[in-house]
Amino acid sequence: MVWRLWGEEYVLFDTASGDTHLLDRLVYEGISALQSESLDPPGLARALAVRFQIDEDADLRVYATKLLCRLDELGLVDPVP
Repeated sequence: MVWRLWGEEYVLFDTASGDTHLLDRLVYEGISALQSESLDPPGLARALAVRFQIDEDADLRVYATKLLCRLDELGLVDPVP
């Protein structure tokens, strides 16, 4: 994967698929956390809460679950545990 910051968003070129994705910082940080370690949805929510210094609430846990599923669909992360 090749990353570039473009304004306030990130461009990700997936060298495996040849696809290019425009992502916001939250998604970028999520993928970065997942590259460091394998995380389940609650673990990803915790990691994002720490990185953004925000509360780990139910909305963030739902977001983390949806994000993991979507990244898995795109082939950008390993299958959701």
